[in-house]
Amino acid sequence: MGLGIIAGLKFIAPALLYASTLVVAILCLSGRVRIGLYFLIPLYPLQNVVMKLHPFPLGKDLNDILLICMLIGWALSASMRREKFNQRTAYTGLLILTGLYTYFALWKGSLFLGAELPFNIHDPRVQAWKNYLTFPLLFFMVLNNIKNRKHVTWMLGALMASMFLMDYYTVDQIRNAGSIESRTRFSGTFSWLGPNEVAAFYSSYTFILIALFFYIKTKWMRLATLALSLMNTYCVLFLYSRGAYVAFGAGMALLALFRKRWLLIPLIVLALNWQTLLPQSVLERINQTQDEYGQLDASVEKRLEMWNQSMLLFQYDPIFGSGFNIFPHLGFALGDTHNIYLKFLAEQGLIGFSLLFILLIMSMRSGWKLFRGAKDPLLKALGLGFFLCTVSLIIGNFFGDRWTHLPLGAFFWVLLGMVERGRIIIAQEEKEEKEGKSPDLSNVMKQEAKKRIVKPWNTAVIERKQDLLS
Repeated sequence: MGLGIIAGLKFIAPALLYASTLVVAILCLSGRVRIGLYFLIPLYPLQNVVMKLHPFPLGKDLNDILLICMLIGWALSASMRREKFNQRTAYTGLLILTGLYTYFALWKGSLFLGAELPFNIHDPRVQAWKNYLTFPLLFFMVLNNIKNRKHVTWMLGALMASMFLMDYYTVDQIRNAGSIESRTRFSGTFSWLGPNEVAAFYSSYTFILIALFFYIKTKWMRLATLALSLMNTYCVLFLYSRGAYVAFGAGMALLALFRKRWLLIPLIVLALNWQTLLPQSVLERINQTQDEYGQLDASVEKRLEMWNQSMLLFQYDPIFGSGFNIFPHLGFALGDTHNIYLKFLAEQGLIGFSLLFILLIMSMRSGWKLFRGAKDPLLKALGLGFFLCTVSLIIGNFFGDRWTHLPLGAFFWVLLGMVERGRIIIAQEEKEEKEGKSPDLSNVMKQEAKKRIVKPWNTAVIERKQDLLS
């Protein structure tokens, strides 16, 4: 009976999700953009769920439809309330320049490949460019529509719900995998991506949960973040991604060094005794870097070959590169550089690489400044978690493309938007304090006003009672 109910729910779930998407699109058009953000962003890592909507009318385009509806609703809402459409930050000019430059690189790539010019929306390279621009669009939407601590809390809750569903599917696949060799068939919830990308997701965004655990005082919230952190760490361990091990370990070391010194003890113990403490399957994966004769693992050899090809393309045009997203169309076995920095150097040259480098440094700086400047535990945790997340992401991108895939990268831009909004909130509060308008002063004034309204009425009642008694 129970299994029949579950099977029935799975059967009708896609239809319910499709109908919900249409309702949310209408709400976004009416100006309720935050509802669209809470609904859409958790779906990015759950591509196995999103793909079930493809058979429905316009099912493959629902992501774009929701984004367009949110853009229209955002513009109408800002116009009606006479607010700024976009809050300017240090990222505004950089991201606009990035969009323009990548479109130039898209043209350059078409000329390099001898392909048709990038006018056809169905061209895979045009699709890749459009998806890449979704990232800064998410940043601007979050920055301008997630406006206070309550909104930040709801968004973090949505991200945590998404991670919980990811864990449900991922842990189940890990348990059914059985061996390291079967990891090649693993995709988690990312569908077309592999275990390395899923592990990179966990190794980066788990730091948001860890930071929340250390700074949030609410008991149920701490238990939820602890449980998710442990499940995510389990996934990192048994997805057998060596790059994720390095990225996660570096983030934990920084957390111990800067904030939680007691964490240094288990980390040092693990570093000294990893060959006896880690599970045997994990040890086998780590040792696969070289075989028994000291030869490099086949996957490592292929990556080194791709890195050499990347440098050859970089030398072809060091300034501008060979063109946006050309590697998948060059016929290489791996199809990608497996190092985002070499990919940017080869495809977008020193200009594109510099834009990426500046963005990553600014992101680390924003997270650290929010952490240092915030007094509120929520914003403090968000700043520290994002700082560690960015460090992990920077390291993880040495081992593969952890930057351009929507399921993997969407959370980063959403978190960056919330970090910048957190810094704006702090700046506004500091300004009010300097002007003698404490952030809590408005509430005090309201309470005093209520007292002034109530006081005459109470006085009149007392006088009437005194008249009656006399």
